Amino acid sequence: MRTLHIFLSYTLWPFFIINSLLALKLTWDSGVDPELATFYVYLGLFVVLLATEFLLPYKKIWLKNIDGQTPIDLTLTVLYFVANGLAIVFVLKVLVWLIENYQALLSLNIWPTDWPIWTQIILGIIVTDFGNNMAHRMAHEVPVLWRFHAVHHSAPRISVINTGRFHPVDVVQSLIVGTPIPFFLGAPGDVILWYAAINAYLGILTHSNIDFRCGIFNYIFNTPNVHRWHHSRIISEGNNNYGEVTILWDRFFGTYIYPDAEGLTPPVNVGTGTQVPKSFLGLLVKPLTIRGYSDDYETLSEISADAE
Repeated sequence: MRTLHIFLSYTLWPFFIINSLLALKLTWDSGVDPELATFYVYLGLFVVLLATEFLLPYKKIWLKNIDGQTPIDLTLTVLYFVANGLAIVFVLKVLVWLIENYQALLSLNIWPTDWPIWTQIILGIIVTDFGNNMAHRMAHEVPVLWRFHAVHHSAPRISVINTGRFHPVDVVQSLIVGTPIPFFLGAPGDVILWYAAINAYLGILTHSNIDFRCGIFNYIFNTPNVHRWHHSRIISEGNNNYGEVTILWDRFFGTYIYPDAEGLTPPVNVGTGTQVPKSFLGLLVKPLTIRGYSDDYETLSEISADAE
């Protein structure tokens, strides 16, 4: 049984990614609208990962409603799937429409469209992840943006059910900063669609409470092993690993950490470490108050100072 556990730990992460992308390609080829196909596969992956959390959990305690936040997490996740999911479908449709009609006028038109599509997708991941990395870093290091992004980090556990624990303002900020770069470079619609799908699937895998052991992938992609350090309460650990699909830009800018390689264990006590509103409305309203989540930001700084 132990052997099977180890085998699944090392193989499930790439298995889920590869099969999600294959399912997406088959769904596209069957004639389903590409944006909706991305959404359908995402929902299917969510259900599979939710079941896998109970079969192969990383931390069993994270399966329990230890924080009293499960109803809020589920509400935000449903809203994320429905409202944000459909919003992403809408945004992708708008982007594709803009590309088809106005990109020639608004972009620099320097994208290597003559390259094979798979090389364009790789380039698209690297270029788009730069914008998303910057958006994510700003959300942590600019206090007025942190108060909204803190909604995501306020959860004291990491689970597939709080993947969508985002404040709407945080989502909009991420789209505004992270999305335009490939468009202004002249990237075709297919490249943007593939990036959106890969980003969505890796994102939900990254937040899964599953005992993944990603090995060499931890040095290239934003894996669960790498991302758990990003949710640390210690700010000197948490303000790292901003990448969405890859961590290449983190390695370039010096914001990549992976202490597992040094024999250290990712933190179990994740979150902001302060009192979190017990209602859905309270969670969304708190960033709009005078103090917002600034108390959490200061607490993280104090924890970091104590640790150092």
